[in-house]
Amino acid sequence: IELAAWRVASAPKGVFERSFGSEGCGNGQFNSPLGLAVAGDEVFVADYGNDRIAVHGVDGAFLRLFGTRGSGDGQFNGPRSVAVSEGDVFVADGVNHRVCVHGLDGTFLRKFGSRGSGAGQFNVPRGLSVAGDRVYVADLGNHRVSVHDLQGTFLLSFGGEGSGAGQFQ
Repeated sequence: IELAAWRVASAPKGVFERSFGSEGCGNGQFNSPLGLAVAGDEVFVADYGNDRIAVHGVDGAFLRLFGTRGSGDGQFNGPRSVAVSEGDVFVADGVNHRVCVHGLDGTFLRKFGSRGSGAGQFNVPRGLSVAGDRVYVADLGNHRVSVHDLQGTFLLSFGGEGSGAGQFQ
């Protein structure tokens, strides 16, 4: 799967299959798609420049959007990554220094994190992944990976700034 400046393309088994989207801010358009997740027959795209999550069918058909620019519940400022687990959509909301959780339909459920370097805080969460009952967040500014449970409770972090073993630059 390729994320370009304004389109999403899929190529299972190395053979180009399709792309969808165009540059812009309307339905079916993207402005810097940075991350995506596939859940069933839906593709969730973190549309960084439009501060939203765009949902398409695996065939590329536009389905819906959720999120608007801002810092309130249900709003994003630079969403960078998205993951789906057990009906929850997790979004790394970079400029707001938090992770937001929505239902598959876009309904806001909860958020966790705030700006800082302490336990459970982020400095530009850049990427995330969900594995089992854990949410792993790549915390760009703090040079670490922060681990949370599915409700957002901080469990541990690892890494730190540097070039040594276990450190990130």
